[in-house]
Amino acid sequence: MTWSPKNLANKITPAITESRRFARRAVTHLLNHHRVTQFAELGCGFPHTPNIHDIAEDHTSSARTLYIDNDQLAANHARALMAGHRARTAEVDLTDTTAVVEAIATTFDMSAPIALILSGTAELIEDAPSMIAALVHALPARTWLVLTHITADVFDTTSHRPRRPCAQSGSHTTHARIMTSR
Repeated sequence: MTWSPKNLANKITPAITESRRFARRAVTHLLNHHRVTQFAELGCGFPHTPNIHDIAEDHTSSARTLYIDNDQLAANHARALMAGHRARTAEVDLTDTTAVVEAIATTFDMSAPIALILSGTAELIEDAPSMIAALVHALPARTWLVLTHITADVFDTTSHRPRRPCAQSGSHTTHARIMTSR
């Protein structure tokens, strides 16, 4: 298949839309069924509607959201949109797991459940299994991992690579609980 910007846009736009719909369902489920009120979106990029903090704050005023990205432009844009909300932004490289955990620990109550959200992020990180494992093992036992990824029908490649980081991290056998889209 010949790729063009229009062809890519026609495929990626529905993928992003569906990823956001899944994030809405996952956040709502965690709020309603597991009393999670702290959400860290890793590699948030430019905020998308609905934003994680909007979804969470629609359910409870005590919800807190942390957007983490190393792109200064994305972080500044996110900060501008977050004014007046219980949301924060941290400019941190996701591969620096110590800095990610520090950003989470300074923003959230580490004795309460936390949800880590990687939406279309893991497949872009060279050593995602190690990154996910380091985060899962450094965070509290009541941490949830919400993972979405681009699949084969978008880029005509194997869809197993994005799922591999989660499986290789051992997080399904440790204390993190995993929610993935299908």
